[in-house]
Amino acid sequence: MSGIKRKAISGGESLLRGKKSKKRLYGDVRYRVAVPAATVSPSLHRVFVDGACSGNHHRRQNERKGGYGIFFEDTSVSASGTLPDKSLGVTNNRLELIAVVKLLSNVLDNVYEHVRPDDELRVVGDNQYVLNMALDWLPKWRARNYCKADGSGVENDDLVRQLDALLLEFERCRRPLSFQWVRAYQREPADKDTEEWRMWRGNHEADRLATTAAAGEQEQQPDERKETTDDITTKAPTN
Repeated sequence: MSGIKRKAISGGESLLRGKKSKKRLYGDVRYRVAVPAATVSPSLHRVFVDGACSGNHHRRQNERKGGYGIFFEDTSVSASGTLPDKSLGVTNNRLELIAVVKLLSNVLDNVYEHVRPDDELRVVGDNQYVLNMALDWLPKWRARNYCKADGSGVENDDLVRQLDALLLEFERCRRPLSFQWVRAYQREPADKDTEEWRMWRGNHEADRLATTAAAGEQEQQPDERKETTDDITTKAPTN
């Protein structure tokens, strides 16, 4: 999309900067794998991801419901899935992680045939836990065998390792990959010709897919794919 700015920000900076940015609907674009300088206008696939968890008041994890949503801005893919295995916990952060892991895994496995290796994949989400992990925290955790600074293990260890392996594979293949934060639960902007409305719409659709899946509803729309996390695969880094 020609209207989207490709602005790289150094890894040490947060997703939101300064007091004014707290009111922004979305943050700046940050690159995990930069677009090669010699590449001429690569295609950009902006994909919105979200996770939803209902029944947080239940102490028993198996009484909670979780779902995730993946929405391509060009509407080529509109997918949702559930969490059939609740033994490792059902939390919003876990579902947000699954959404990103599923997306990156599918891209590397060429599930989305229209996403070419030299295209830029931009992952947009409202969960800063996942975005900061992908952009800043993983190298430190990996160096400590996926432990925090205090020596305790990181939460969602299984998915954290999968995400790390997928990101390393993107780096090894030099596939352009960027991330962007969007504020959740905002009112619909009045002007549909603005970037604010496009960002709102993408987040809204991903949230709809995730919450629908979490509720156990079988809403079916054109070109919508129903998935589960059973077939999540990780391409291990070879470097």
